[in-house]
Amino acid sequence: MSSPVSTRKDFAKLFFLFGMIGMLAGVFLFTPALSTPTLLAYLFTLFLSPLIAALERKGYPRVLSIMVVYVIIALLLTLIGYIATQSLVSEWQDFRSVLPTYYNQIIQRLGDLETHLVERFPLLEGFNLTQRMSILAEDTSAWFLKNGATAAGNFLSWSMIVPIFTFFFLKDGRDIKHWFFQLVPNRFFESIFMVLSKISQAVSDYLRAKLLEGVIIGSLTGIGLGLVGAPYAAVFALIAGVTNIIPYVGPVIGAAPALLVVATGGHSHLLIGVALVFLISNLIDILVIFPVIVAKLVNLNPLILLAAVIAGQNYYGFIGMLISIPIASALKVMINELYYWIYQSDIKNEGP
Repeated sequence: MSSPVSTRKDFAKLFFLFGMIGMLAGVFLFTPALSTPTLLAYLFTLFLSPLIAALERKGYPRVLSIMVVYVIIALLLTLIGYIATQSLVSEWQDFRSVLPTYYNQIIQRLGDLETHLVERFPLLEGFNLTQRMSILAEDTSAWFLKNGATAAGNFLSWSMIVPIFTFFFLKDGRDIKHWFFQLVPNRFFESIFMVLSKISQAVSDYLRAKLLEGVIIGSLTGIGLGLVGAPYAAVFALIAGVTNIIPYVGPVIGAAPALLVVATGGHSHLLIGVALVFLISNLIDILVIFPVIVAKLVNLNPLILLAAVIAGQNYYGFIGMLISIPIASALKVMINELYYWIYQSDIKNEGP
């Protein structure tokens, strides 16, 4: 049985450890320029770690294993970039050039619809849907004009910082873990080690599942849009695949641009076909892909998922929406383990 002095010392160590973690969390919370690339690098580290470990088991040194994975990723990105320059870039440039025309047509259609609705339902006269949409579009354009250069600069800096951070996390991750666990009191070592292992496993499994889900949905959408003859199929497939990562609102965000362009850009005869493509793709996702691949890994209440997405968007924008669910999954593991340790252990100790 441990002495009171030993117990107080262990709790002092634990208090010091959590104090350090709290200070680091505060620094990251109030410095998005540092926290965002670090979180992305950590998520990439979790995603790539199994590949590094597999190469190490084959006898390759760790640094060489990391370099091999980086070379493979660079080759894949080069291939994707080449394909994108052949089709996606030209489609995007064409889409961007006609976007003002689509916008004017959408506003005009909304104005006609609003006039018709006001004639039938006079109570809607003060709603001013068209004016609200115009203001929203102007505010969005103003935001891009004001923050576009900053966002592009952030993306460029992240594209350089994240691979470097990821490399050092992969290379020195074991040393960092060893140093961290040296600070953990012996009596809490097993519990904290188990919690962190479960968090790492849950987050890495979720990332791999969502990446696979996004690739499948993007591919299905692209094939479907190509078959029905929709314009800018590659652009809309890319948007659908990326936004599908966001729970609940992602499929709506991904489908909206294609439906608006088809409905207002002289392709109204394709509207039903395009709508069916998105409907079928999302049904396959809901009925097959998500239950089989993702749902078993992310056992979170729908309200918690939605709240996490909203909070992530509020603090870190689109990137926050992407990383909100892994963070929520990690917090769930921590809370479950703390609950078990605080309450269930007492019940066992009391006994019958």
